[in-house]
Amino acid sequence: LRAASSARSADFVARLCEASPGRGSTNICEGMHRIHARPDQANVGGDSGEEVVVELGPVAAEFGVGSRIRLHVCSSAHPRWMRNLNQPPEVPIAEQALGPPSSQRIWVDDSATQLILPVDND
Repeated sequence: LRAASSARSADFVARLCEASPGRGSTNICEGMHRIHARPDQANVGGDSGEEVVVELGPVAAEFGVGSRIRLHVCSSAHPRWMRNLNQPPEVPIAEQALGPPSSQRIWVDDSATQLILPVDND
């Protein structure tokens, strides 16, 4: 993903889903990556964004006829993943208080934003 945040710390969660006619969307697997702004940055990714790799881990799935593969990207999944309080990375977790709300941006027309899936045609 190419992503940015208005905060100094941000989470990006990716979910691989099967979207089927009549059954809706079913989560297959998910992964999360937390990124922090560099000391010289006011926020994560700045104006041009930053490449974020979210590993989904190994999975085997067979998709039915008419199903579609969906990549769902969001910025949090509390309580599944630890809550991000949008604090600078130098503040120890035990001392963090709730920070200001943040906005995230995902580039969808960029070569860094892609889903790579191996396919077995057997």
